[in-house]
Amino acid sequence: IMEREISIVCIGTWNSKVYSPKTVAKEVFNLQADGKMGININKDTLEFQFEKDGIAFKPGSNSIELISSNVNSASLFEPMDRYFKNAFRLQSWAPFVAYGYNIKFIMNKNEFSLLPFASIANNISLAKGYGMRKLEFKNQRIGIILTFANNNYTINFNLETRKVSEKTLDENFFFELNEEVKKIMGDNYGLQ
Repeated sequence: IMEREISIVCIGTWNSKVYSPKTVAKEVFNLQADGKMGININKDTLEFQFEKDGIAFKPGSNSIELISSNVNSASLFEPMDRYFKNAFRLQSWAPFVAYGYNIKFIMNKNEFSLLPFASIANNISLAKGYGMRKLEFKNQRIGIILTFANNNYTINFNLETRKVSEKTLDENFFFELNEEVKKIMGDNYGLQ
């Protein structure tokens, strides 16, 4: 696997100014006064991106997102989930559309052909370089988006829900999605 990424995205109407560096440090990342985090600013949109322990938090006016790239362990699920809940609770009153959990893999063509998943992929049309398939999962759908470019495959598994509440935020969707990914792609590709 060339790269593995996990992310949580919540789409809605957010006041990104709520997520000041001081607020993110204290309320999202739970840092003490002397705690450290990275801060980047997108020069085009003037939006912040905050980083702590390999996890990036990107608050915007249309979405809030947590991302971690080159992930090798499921141990990141817990802090990402906690940071997401902290960020969401700062604006739990805001209108939202949906939130989703994503696990993405990038691999070369030869590695892809060895996957148990390759048999499912045969049913996904790549006519324009990408294809999509939905699988039912606990009354929700897992989207599988497959793209092929530059002799590499990108496989993105997405579990989306449109009902956000304190109860759904407390469910372990990341762990459940990871178990479904293992069933589809094989145990070696799930995060341990």
